[in-house]
Amino acid sequence: MSKIAYYVGPNDLGELTNKVKCAMIHFEGGSLPPLPLTKRFNKGEEKKGYEQLKRWVSSAAFRVIILDGFGDAFANLENGKEVATWIKEHSEEEDFPSLLITGNRVPLLDYPTISEVKELL
Repeated sequence: MSKIAYYVGPNDLGELTNKVKCAMIHFEGGSLPPLPLTKRFNKGEEKKGYEQLKRWVSSAAFRVIILDGFGDAFANLENGKEVATWIKEHSEEEDFPSLLITGNRVPLLDYPTISEVKELL
């Protein structure tokens, strides 16, 4: 299984969050309920969300990072290609966390779609 997947399942992520250390970056338009560690970004703050993702990935503190509403936020990023390239390049690193993306698909990120979080575990 890829470390990165689009998620189209139920809003209850309890099975995942009870088993592994998770964090969420919630972009405006995301639909999942917040986790205990959720950073929220409004429209126009997409770059700040990307910077947060880079900080959390480099910290290696989380096994899963949920990018709620990322597909929609990605469309508003001026440097979208740079973000997609960064994700692809770093996802091969051993300590790179799994990314669970919600929202519209990002054309530059071709990853599988899952409907159950246990597919990441």
